[in-house]
Amino acid sequence: MEKERTRDYEVVEEVVSDLLQRSIPIENAAKVKQEVQRQHDVEISLPKIKLTMKKELGLGYRRVKKVPIQGNSERCLVLRQQYALEMLPLLKSGRRVINIDESWLNETNFTRKMWCPSDAAGTVTQRMVTPRLAIIAALDTEGRVYFTLTHANTDSDVMLVFLRHLMRHLDRESPGWAEEAVFLYDGARYHTSEMMRDYFRKLQVSVMFSGPYSYAAAPIELLFGGLKLGELNPERQPTGKKVSTSLLFHSKIADILIP
Repeated sequence: MEKERTRDYEVVEEVVSDLLQRSIPIENAAKVKQEVQRQHDVEISLPKIKLTMKKELGLGYRRVKKVPIQGNSERCLVLRQQYALEMLPLLKSGRRVINIDESWLNETNFTRKMWCPSDAAGTVTQRMVTPRLAIIAALDTEGRVYFTLTHANTDSDVMLVFLRHLMRHLDRESPGWAEEAVFLYDGARYHTSEMMRDYFRKLQVSVMFSGPYSYAAAPIELLFGGLKLGELNPERQPTGKKVSTSLLFHSKIADILIP
């Protein structure tokens, strides 16, 4: 019996490892069962396959996150790799990286799922923020946060206004800051526009653009996730964004900029 159990585990492990290595999504245990039958001509029950995948292989059945088809294209993978090769030495050298981005808030009810009877509508009351708030923020490697709130749609003009006020504040706070600082932006058009690039060249400040679809490599995303999990979200419903509690409780809110 023990020998049979070991063999079943080895077969499931081999099939699952092969699927993962080939980046083939495992939508359900039935897919593994089908592959086990096809590759090894062995019949293993679904409960046993699920137990092996969960307990022995450490897999979990989670909600999928869909990404654009170009997100993992060869070009994007190479660009993200090149970004990492540039960013890691910067961080190791102790340079001050200032990550700037924007998010928005149009509601304070983040309920997405609920238990209810099958014949019930499953409705919740909307709590809209009208007009919606745009949050433009900067987060540096020392944990300082600089932000402003607006009702305007963010474009290069709005980003420039924020950047001008931010730089004035940095001049007062840390004279000579530009010598060691690097601004980090993502590849949004209002960050990479010719207007923004001209301004960067004029000011002679160091700027880096992250690789495409590099959300996990942007510390500012943790800040936005934290804001939407705090007082703006009384029920503490999950928002789908990663949150760093250490960032929430140890960051220094250095200033509120109101252009």
